[in-house]
Amino acid sequence: EKTELTAQKLSTAVYAALRAWRDLQALRASERGLEQVIHASTTMLEHEATSGPQRIILEQLGQLLGPHLAGFVTDDLTRTAPVPQPAGATGQTQSSISKELQSAIDLARSSGEHQFGNNHYVLNFGRAHADEALMFVGHDVPLSVLDTNLLRLFATNVTAMLQSMDLANDLSEAQMEMVYLLAGATESRSHETAAHVYRVGLLAELLARALGLDEKQCELLRLAAPLHDVGKIGIPDAILNKAGSHTPEETTIMRTHAEIGHHMLATSKRPILQLAAEIALTHHERWDGGGYPTGLKGTDIPVSGRITMLADVFDALGSRRCYKEAWSEERVLEFIQTQRGAMFEPVLVDLLLQNLDRARAIREQYPD
Repeated sequence: EKTELTAQKLSTAVYAALRAWRDLQALRASERGLEQVIHASTTMLEHEATSGPQRIILEQLGQLLGPHLAGFVTDDLTRTAPVPQPAGATGQTQSSISKELQSAIDLARSSGEHQFGNNHYVLNFGRAHADEALMFVGHDVPLSVLDTNLLRLFATNVTAMLQSMDLANDLSEAQMEMVYLLAGATESRSHETAAHVYRVGLLAELLARALGLDEKQCELLRLAAPLHDVGKIGIPDAILNKAGSHTPEETTIMRTHAEIGHHMLATSKRPILQLAAEIALTHHERWDGGGYPTGLKGTDIPVSGRITMLADVFDALGSRRCYKEAWSEERVLEFIQTQRGAMFEPVLVDLLLQNLDRARAIREQYPD
């Protein structure tokens, strides 16, 4: 067969092989691009809270388009920041953009849609609760069909991810607002300020971080601790707001608020409310076993209850109540130190004293 090859047949075979190689390279490039688009979504979910979306999107664009990435990012077309440039990139600033690109930017702003040109594109990632973010990345060479298609897929994917993040944030914020409203309503009924429950949440978070709990535990504790006294909603006003000391019978009734709060919250499937139920039940348990309602002792008391008890007492003693005036900080600290190993876990008392400046700042930032 080889002896029958003519120059024309050889040329045809070479061209066919080159076209096949070109198509294979295009398929490989497409595969790499799709992998990068998928990777971008995962990266945004993992790092959006800490790094912010603009930086992550630009980093992923750089990986998607390679060494020709250059341009700027802007949120209102008056402030711009250069795109981080990979090796070999050339920069472009807002002052040097063409009329064609300016028109694309204006159209992206007015329509809310991404715009694509032969050698430029404008990605508009507007968010419901954030300033509009217009991102432009210029190319030194015309965009190929593959580049444009990957960009469209990338932009659609990122837009969907941002919308999902915004929805999740909306739900989380609504849940937080409901927690603080419920906790604040309970405190208001007992003639205490809503600032107390907010401070208790922040103080509990402070102690949790000092103790070395992980980020998720600290965040949940900050949100759940404000509901520690929600069971007081079931205590009669005459007992709840009594100015003097309680009788033994009244004390027994008052102490039922721990179990009432637990019963109110325990049926929820939400992690925040599950933790809040645990806190409501255990935040009056003492380290020495002399607390209520079940007399738990030491580490048998959930760490959430141990932390919230100290945070609650530290803040409550320093605040005015219907049955007492606010204590001085010196008196509060003296009491807490005398109760180290009795009411409070010793390690937590030590951590509070080590972080006293931060605890004091919380009380000063959110006064009654």
